Amino acid sequence: MDRQCKNKSPQEFADRRRGLAQRITRQSDDRVAQGVHRENAERMLLASYVEGLIDVPGRQVRYASPVSIEEAL
Repeated sequence: MDRQCKNKSPQEFADRRRGLAQRITRQSDDRVAQGVHRENAERMLLASYVEGLIDVPGRQVRYASPVSIEEAL
């Protein structure tokens, strides 16, 4: 599990997670399938971001149960 580094901001951690999500998102010529892949990547991004946050901010975000990465930030 990738964790937020103590000297990195939550935004920097989110950017690193977002880059990973973009790299693993499957590409498809089918627009519907591509939308499904993008939604799955967004859910994985949010889950990995929330789980990787450390200390008090991490607990606060987990208790808030955000539905998007923007809300989590």
